[in-house]
Amino acid sequence: MKLPMKPDLTNRVAVVTGGAGVLCSQFCRALAACGAKVAVLGRTADKVEALAAEIRAEGGEAMGLCADVTDREGLKAACAKLKSVWGPCEILVNGAGATGPTPLLTMNFSRWRPWTTPRKRAFSI
Repeated sequence: MKLPMKPDLTNRVAVVTGGAGVLCSQFCRALAACGAKVAVLGRTADKVEALAAEIRAEGGEAMGLCADVTDREGLKAACAKLKSVWGPCEILVNGAGATGPTPLLTMNFSRWRPWTTPRKRAFSI
C-alpha cells in the first residue's frame, strides 16, 4: 500500500473495530504498512480472518478477532485474546457502527444513539 506519509508504528498494537468493513479495512492495511500489529475486529469471523490473512500475506502482522461491539462479554474475550498474544492495545480505531447506512446529517437522535454507544463501549473495555 502506497501511503503519503509512513509513520513508524513498528510493533505497536492496533485494534480496528469494524475492521473488515470497506473503510476500516483500509485503516487496517495502512496501519500494517506502517509496521503495526493489527487486530481486525468484527462480527463476521470469515471476513476478519480473510483480511488478517491478506495482511499477513503482504508481510504484515495481523489477527482476526470476532466480536460484536454491542456485546460486552464478547469484547472482553477479544481483549483477553489480544493481550495474551500481543499485549495491550496502543492504537484504537473505533469504526464499528450499529446501524445501516444513513446520511449523518439526516440522522435523528434516536438513530444516532445506537450508532455511537458501541464506540463508547469498545473504548471502555
